[in-house]
Amino acid sequence: MLGGVVTYNIVAGKLDVALSIGEEALRLAERVGDRAMIVIAQEVLGITLHHLGRHHAALACFERGLAAYGIELAPAFVSILIEPGVGMRAEKARTLWVLGYPDQALREVNAAQALADRVPHPEARGFAPLFGAFIHQFRNDVPNTFRYAETVLAIAQERDIVTTRAWGAVLHGWAVAIRGDVDEGIAEIRGSLAGQLAAGSLVARPQFLAILADACLHADRVDDVLAATAEGLECSASTADHYWDSELERLRGEALHALGGDASEIDASFERALADARARDARSLELRAATSAARVWLARGDRARAHEQLAPVYAWFTEGFDTPDLVAARQLLDALG
Repeated sequence: MLGGVVTYNIVAGKLDVALSIGEEALRLAERVGDRAMIVIAQEVLGITLHHLGRHHAALACFERGLAAYGIELAPAFVSILIEPGVGMRAEKARTLWVLGYPDQALREVNAAQALADRVPHPEARGFAPLFGAFIHQFRNDVPNTFRYAETVLAIAQERDIVTTRAWGAVLHGWAVAIRGDVDEGIAEIRGSLAGQLAAGSLVARPQFLAILADACLHADRVDDVLAATAEGLECSASTADHYWDSELERLRGEALHALGGDASEIDASFERALADARARDARSLELRAATSAARVWLARGDRARAHEQLAPVYAWFTEGFDTPDLVAARQLLDALG
């Protein structure tokens, strides 16, 4: 019951309501000592906090929930939408990536998949590979994003899991577009977004619009990038689903630069991207924003500003040095001297 009520409000973009219900439910569960209810409350609170862009608080919820979870509780969760052990590991993986730990994120989502293979939950087998696709998409690993998304779509089709199918289609469409089938991939993303909106689902919409924008940017469809990022920022403003604002602003800056736009407007987008990422301690998004900004400033001949922006962001990282984002940042720093 609790999970369903909070999930409904998350999906509908009513994150403030979801947060309030989740906090009250956790207080009640702790007061009566209901372990299963504590697990569910920590999970839904963590998901809500992640979407609000409060990543450290979200991570703490997932860790407390996983500490309370045990596989012996799994039968109690069969009737709820997301099996909490699988869900919290998957969501923790997403949060870890945002916080700047891409390798830990990959290990965590693999642990979610291993657990999904053990628990008696009808939808766990689709949820774990869905987040596997997310993590590989974050890591710009196109082949693995495609492979995981194909698995997700097959399971969702077999079991008629509507939300999983819709989210999987966004990730599948992105991989298809980046692989070169641009029209097909972008159409798949747009179709999923339209279906989600028709169903009243706003959860993660800003992120999905950023994924659409990224696919369009790779295809040099710059006007479509600007349209998608504008819609994404408008959606996050109305729902408080702010966790992907930095990436939307970064992509907007990239599009404006590609159009030869005004330098001050381009810089303003990058500065907003950087400020938002720093405010949320979203290190992976900060690295992307710093790399994009530094590349533009280098093109203008401002090497010192570019290096000053990117070097300390890159220096913070302790893992993931073989991922495309960190490789690109390192190559740019080498070019800056």
